Amino acid sequence: AELITGKMLGTFLIGLIQVFVFILVSIPLLGISWGNPFTLIVFTASLVLASASWGIVVASLAKNSGQASAMGMAINLVFAAVAGNFVPRHNYPMWMQEIGYLTPNAWGIEGFLELLNGGTFANVQTGILVLFGMSFILLTIASISFTIQYGQLYFFHLFTSVSNFYQMNSKLCCYSGDVAFVVEKARIAKRLNHIIWTKPTKITPFCSCTIGTKL
Repeated sequence: AELITGKMLGTFLIGLIQVFVFILVSIPLLGISWGNPFTLIVFTASLVLASASWGIVVASLAKNSGQASAMGMAINLVFAAVAGNFVPRHNYPMWMQEIGYLTPNAWGIEGFLELLNGGTFANVQTGILVLFGMSFILLTIASISFTIQYGQLYFFHLFTSVSNFYQMNSKLCCYSGDVAFVVEKARIAKRLNHIIWTKPTKITPFCSCTIGTKL
């Protein structure tokens, strides 16, 4: 949960700043009126959150940065095509127009058009609810994916460290080598499914140290 939250907040805040900079610049330069500020803020926040959630899902499924970049680019192109970024959606067949609603792009385009034409909160309320719901579903999927993909690695390092702890006469004073993985804190509950762990920290070799680890 902490990993997902950290990645989500960073992506969300960067996206939110970018969109609002564009909006603020467009008001004096293009003379655009975006309507009620509260409605604009809530709708924009829901749109950015949904878009960022798709990015977190991609990050949770990708094995490396190159794969994440390729997947993200492919998804962006597909979403832009079906949502009407290139061609207005009303020119598409009805079935393709419906598919477009699976993307945040389509809801964003329709919502901003409503606001530009004087729409109120009621006009974009459905879009806001859908985008927040989309975000919840995507973040749940990302959380499960992260757990499946990285959970085994964390368990491996946890039990390796616990094993080393006992093998060194139950006293861990120094652990040297090319790379040492030290579990910052580990507490084993009575049942296996209640194991609590933190991500191991990768450190460089050291010659003397004192590490207090309680089980």
